[in-house]
Amino acid sequence: MTFEKRLKLRQIAAVICFLAGIGMIFLSFRLEEQEGFLYLHSYYCGGGGGIIGASAVNFFRAHSLLHNPEKRREAEIRELDERNVYIQRASYSIFVTLSLLLTCVGSFVAALFNPVVCFVLLAVIMCQLILLLLVTLVVSRKY
Repeated sequence: MTFEKRLKLRQIAAVICFLAGIGMIFLSFRLEEQEGFLYLHSYYCGGGGGIIGASAVNFFRAHSLLHNPEKRREAEIRELDERNVYIQRASYSIFVTLSLLLTCVGSFVAALFNPVVCFVLLAVIMCQLILLLLVTLVVSRKY
């Protein structure tokens, strides 16, 4: 996949995240009207605002790289450099392993205090493992 195509996909993902952020803000105002969910107003409003800001930055960064060939070449070299790719892959692998391990430890600790939290964390672990399996299958078929 060319670097320009990657940048265009990043723009599309940024637009989708932007719309999700707007949806979260609208949901926050709907929840503000209901007394039982008043505490969620600031959570959804702040989260939506953060997603809107992050997606706008990503969209405009990709846009500026698409329209400036010199900066695009520099970013492409930086992103596709073998050392940087190796560091990124190693970091993702270590992150996934640590994330699963810490979630397991959290579920064991939570079992001592609240079984519902324990089962939620175990469900999160199951979803992560299924997602990891699916991604591995898709990537192995692609390459």
